[in-house]
Amino acid sequence: MHNLNIVHRDLKPENILLTCRDREAMHPKIADFGLARKNMQSKDCRTFCGTPHYFAPEVINTFRDRETGANMGYGKKVDMWSLGVILYVLLSGIPPFEEDGLYEQILEGKYEFDVREWTTVSPEAKELIRRLMTVNPKERLTIQEAFELRWLRLASHGERRVLGGGSGPAAKRLRSDVVAAVPCLGQLGA
Repeated sequence: MHNLNIVHRDLKPENILLTCRDREAMHPKIADFGLARKNMQSKDCRTFCGTPHYFAPEVINTFRDRETGANMGYGKKVDMWSLGVILYVLLSGIPPFEEDGLYEQILEGKYEFDVREWTTVSPEAKELIRRLMTVNPKERLTIQEAFELRWLRLASHGERRVLGGGSGPAAKRLRSDVVAAVPCLGQLGA
């Protein structure tokens, strides 16, 4: 999706579908491209949209700056923040931010790994979340950088490869899934 310069803007567990229950055969699919936008420059997007618990700090800042006349904007890195929140929820079963003072917690990157749910989670998984949920989007991982981290690597028949990267059949299938899910790529707006 990001290789096609599309920013989803509403990534959350409800928008990730699985093709079947069999772990070996399932393929996750991203759904609900209603807020997606073609994103040619890093700060193209200026619409305050998405699901609040998954907002990246720059989405909130863009909304606040619009009220003051500033013209910030955001790009694909908002999806990376949302992926960090999703991973946090998947690994712990709880959201990283409390309802009270939600936007302030997001803007400060104020979340913790010290609750009981995190005692069995690997340091590599926590590092991935930290690097995805970095407040400064310039320091936040891109999708390609995330695939290089140890937690996402697979060992396959004695050879190391990285999930999601490359130009092989899996990468081509992933790109075709994105194109099939978004038949009107040229019409993505706002």
